[in-house]
Amino acid sequence: MGNVQSGSMLTRTTGALDSFVSELGGDIEYERRCVHDRNSAEDELKATNYTHQSGIGSVSENSQESPYEHISGVEREALLDISNVYNYQAFVETDKAGYIVRQWIASNLYDRISTRPFLSTIEKKWITFQVLTGLRDARNRKISHGDIKSENILVTSWNWVYLSDFAPYKPVYLPLDDPSDFSFFFDTSGRRTCYIAPERFYTASSNPEISAKKSKIALEENDSKRDGRITEAMDCFSVGCVIAELFLEGAPLFTLAQLFKYREGDYNLDTHLNAIEDEGVQVIFVCSFSLAFTE
Repeated sequence: MGNVQSGSMLTRTTGALDSFVSELGGDIEYERRCVHDRNSAEDELKATNYTHQSGIGSVSENSQESPYEHISGVEREALLDISNVYNYQAFVETDKAGYIVRQWIASNLYDRISTRPFLSTIEKKWITFQVLTGLRDARNRKISHGDIKSENILVTSWNWVYLSDFAPYKPVYLPLDDPSDFSFFFDTSGRRTCYIAPERFYTASSNPEISAKKSKIALEENDSKRDGRITEAMDCFSVGCVIAELFLEGAPLFTLAQLFKYREGDYNLDTHLNAIEDEGVQVIFVCSFSLAFTE
């Protein structure tokens, strides 16, 4: 969109993904890229499937030099026994990149919504219940997610749901006037859907404290320091967007541009709300958004 990169100095991976996976050892073999967008082959997602003697796995690759191993370790221990959470199994850091490894599950919620046999209303409610349960249990362990979207909710063939791919390494706050951070960290499918709570977007004039903190982190070149904390309201907003997508037959609730309009009060959700016939789901939908945007 013609904007320069923000102060986080993001760089995209230029090497072939199979060359990165080969760093993980000779017993791991590159399988294919993970592409979540059904309508696009041009996907910037830095994730791959691999084969191992123990089965198929998924690797997320982060080319930034950020020491997040201790964060992933703490989260992994905290979330270990939660039945609706599927966390990382390993973290590997090399000179090239950091790798977050987990077991592969064939389908996510984004794919499942459009796969036959289509989900019935009771199945959608069952999935909604599991997503909310997983988020509740994670929050009870003082763990936030930070990037809840339909691609990060894994669904088995018997409709058991896992909240996956927790994102402690992603920024909490994003510049409103520069979409490059959003594109790099959150638009992995290229769909331009945005389920990030509106209060996570800032401007230097309206949020000078956040702007100053981000600038300080950039000057210190300390990418391991977080720029803020994901609140329960932020995650609830994202969950509300996912639930809406589920009951709207896969139609995304917000694009990035629409979220910006919603942030300014220029985008009305009543049309989407009225399209959801179940009153109980409508209540969840309304509650998810009433908690958010308390800036």
